[in-house]
Amino acid sequence: MPPFTSGPVTGKAPGRQRTSHDRVIPSLDGLRGISIGLVMLAHLSGTPGAPEWLSSAALDHGVLGVRIFFVISGFLITRLVMDELGETGRLSLRLFYIRRALRIFPAFYVYLGVVAVAGQFGWFDIPRRNLLFAGTYMMNYVLDGRWETGHLWSLAVEEQFYLVWPCALVVFGTSRALTGAAVLALLAPFGLLALYVHGAGPYMLATTTFPFVADGLAAGCVLGGWLEPLLEHDVVRRSIAHPSGDVVPLVVLAADFTNHHSALYHGGVQPLTTLGICYCVARYTQYPNTPGGRLLATRALEWVGRRSYSLYLWQQLFLNRYHQTIFQLFPLNVGFAGACAATSYRCIEAPLNRFRRRFQPRRVSPPVKDVALSKVGACNPAVGEAPIRSCPRP
Repeated sequence: MPPFTSGPVTGKAPGRQRTSHDRVIPSLDGLRGISIGLVMLAHLSGTPGAPEWLSSAALDHGVLGVRIFFVISGFLITRLVMDELGETGRLSLRLFYIRRALRIFPAFYVYLGVVAVAGQFGWFDIPRRNLLFAGTYMMNYVLDGRWETGHLWSLAVEEQFYLVWPCALVVFGTSRALTGAAVLALLAPFGLLALYVHGAGPYMLATTTFPFVADGLAAGCVLGGWLEPLLEHDVVRRSIAHPSGDVVPLVVLAADFTNHHSALYHGGVQPLTTLGICYCVARYTQYPNTPGGRLLATRALEWVGRRSYSLYLWQQLFLNRYHQTIFQLFPLNVGFAGACAATSYRCIEAPLNRFRRRFQPRRVSPPVKDVALSKVGACNPAVGEAPIRSCPRP
């Protein structure tokens, strides 16, 4: 999933403050690192040379990893759009889509080009239909996709979200758009439940279809739009900062063990899992000095998280149970995937991340209220530090 640039935030940051374009929140990179780790563990199952314990259902949490990516994407894109509205009074859709294209397209089309060339040499059996759907970000509507392009369904869902959500905020206004997102987040799992009860055919297609799997993105949007108002309430701040909050990620992981029981999962566990992920995003962005926040900010997780987009793209070629070459042999396959991802990040992502800063909207002077808060720096005495109200620029 496409990650966003994030960066250093100190737990001493007082009150509400705007972030610079280069600001990073390490805990979010850590969450991305865990997300791609869950996906890669799920894909390692059955690869040649992989130990049997990797094939255990206990490690099959790839969908949870994708769901975490979705929530983070919805959260950060909504903060980006709302910050721009607050700073400039308007949203430039042109600049927004230029930044998104520079962020996502180059690394994606390099990967797809390699797959297409490999298919021409007979290394993979990739029908042109698969390449066409993948290249137009419609892979989530293909049921018979090949392994090498199958994972691109989630990127298709995100691209469709990027196309719709900013326009919805502009056309309907933030209040109505966020209310609609909340309704979608609540109803989508029950739509899947209804289709599962009805029959396997439409259900299997719906599990990757935008309206039915966008609940994670929608929940992230609601979190991004409503977190600051919610933080005005003492009970919310205390709940997010409570010492027992570090147990929530473990509860989310335990709940995901029901993912093979579709009726139970869609009927109750899925919305609760999404809510738990939202709690984790809120907790570890607002209070990064909690034990869990410090764990997420470790260099290893941060390094992996920043390269999670390229890792998500390239791991599919090597964590491939359907081929038996040295490139799919465990643990060499993990090294090959990491090397390709590191190269993609260094040669494509990082340079373009710097270039796309040229397409940031022009900022106006911050509101007087924000300036006053940044100077005063109110601290929440209940937890000993102030929640961090600002969010990173993707």
